[in-house]
Amino acid sequence: LVVSVLHRDYDYIFYHGLTYKRIGVAIFPTLSLIGLITVYLKVSQQKTVFFLYRVNSKIWYILLVALSFINWDTLIVCYNLAKADKIGVDVNHLMSLSDKTLPLLDENRDLLIKHYIIQAQNERQDYTEVVAAADTANAIVTVKPDSTIVAPKLSAAEIKAQTTKQAKDNFNQRLDIRIDQFLEKQKKVSWLSFSYLKWEAVESLKGKFSY
Repeated sequence: LVVSVLHRDYDYIFYHGLTYKRIGVAIFPTLSLIGLITVYLKVSQQKTVFFLYRVNSKIWYILLVALSFINWDTLIVCYNLAKADKIGVDVNHLMSLSDKTLPLLDENRDLLIKHYIIQAQNERQDYTEVVAAADTANAIVTVKPDSTIVAPKLSAAEIKAQTTKQAKDNFNQRLDIRIDQFLEKQKKVSWLSFSYLKWEAVESLKGKFSY
């Protein structure tokens, strides 16, 4: 069962990218495997139940401390961007990660915009198909009982160009606002709240943005 879970989790990561939940799924069967090994040692060597608590607690604590040294947000962004051509990129997911990833997001802005545009075009296409289906069924959207919305008919090329421009502007605005808010927030942070990773992010960004 442990091997099966690890294999399926690997497939999800390989084909769909890295996320916190998939990392958690990988850690859980690893801990389960450690527990199975210690149970085997307890039975084969006739150890006590206290042996299980003592050994497992130490191993899990060491693993927890070791994992806390990893910058998971940056690792997720780096992996997903490196595999962007194979797995695609969920831009909204990457944008939801902590401010420590902002230098990476800014550095790979063009790549993220490319995938953000693709997502926007797919959503626009789905919306267009729904509207077309409603139009076929003679559905009428009204604002008031005596008025009707009349949407101008656009060609496929015009819709694509419009969606591309809107998506690009929207992404740039979202990222720039996040960076500006992060830099402004860091100005007010005292040494008591010092974080090396955030300081490093500020140093990477302040040359490009006002700080």
